[in-house]
Amino acid sequence: MIDKALDGKILSVIRKNFDGYISSDELVNALDVSISIISEHIKAMRNEGYDIEFLPSLGYRLISVPDKLYPAMVRCGLEKCRFASEVYYYQSTDSTNDVAERLAVNSDKEGIVVIAEKQERGRGRLGRKWMSSENVGIWMSIVIRPKIDYMNACWITPAASVAVATAIREVTGLSALIKWPNDVMIDGRKVSGILVETGKGNNQLPFMILGIGVNVNHKLNDFPAEIQDRSISLALAGERNFSRLDLVQEILKNLEKYFNILEEAGPDTIVSEWEKLSVTFGRRIKVQIPAGILEGFGNGIGENGEILIRKDDGRIEGVFSGDVIIE
Repeated sequence: MIDKALDGKILSVIRKNFDGYISSDELVNALDVSISIISEHIKAMRNEGYDIEFLPSLGYRLISVPDKLYPAMVRCGLEKCRFASEVYYYQSTDSTNDVAERLAVNSDKEGIVVIAEKQERGRGRLGRKWMSSENVGIWMSIVIRPKIDYMNACWITPAASVAVATAIREVTGLSALIKWPNDVMIDGRKVSGILVETGKGNNQLPFMILGIGVNVNHKLNDFPAEIQDRSISLALAGERNFSRLDLVQEILKNLEKYFNILEEAGPDTIVSEWEKLSVTFGRRIKVQIPAGILEGFGNGIGENGEILIRKDDGRIEGVFSGDVIIE
């Protein structure tokens, strides 16, 4: 049986020499395994779509990688990342959140990542269906065990929203903004959603599942007709395709950054970054709540993660659950 962890190590060593060749001897010395084992793994990797050139006089060179989110590729360079301890990949699954929960129940690890090319039953907030088109988006879930007290748990979603929006900006240059409570927007249309769910393992240790969906290389007709006017992909916004791999890795790095900040310094930095990226801050909005419609101007987020609305009479009101409509 092929040891997939060694694939990642081979990829990491070869990628360090992306513009040149690495000899067989150098690979053997770096990995401390025989050349026959290395050759077996490279053959399997080529079958998965990796273009790895070999010249007897020069050695191996990585030409290109497949447009897949294979564990070896995701973990390459992130071996010490808090949120990439293990990566599981599926061509199709029911829901990455459900798979991650099943893994978390029987483990005490943090940073287990589940990625699928397609979800059959992807879901968003309030159980709403999330459309997960095959091979064009990022559909992933991460097991997190944040070192924060109960009172700060409300900052998990804002911290994740900042991480995702920042990663999109860094990879694509597009102006991704956050819409409370869990959406990332571009040009007023939804490009990403975040879902946080909680659970408890067989060892009674609590955990959270952070589900992230990003529309990356969708064409307009990849979206159902009924949501085409309010959905967008990075490719549609940027008029070109983007590397899903680069974005996944940047999201994981930013999650580590902002969760560490939250744990070590509290929510102040998260609030500041969220407000910089907020699409609702200072704008007139409506919030659909069970009692009706609340109108006013977005006034940031409160100490428990609620959206603050400055009503026309000057009073500030906080809302913990509702759908925001931007006027």
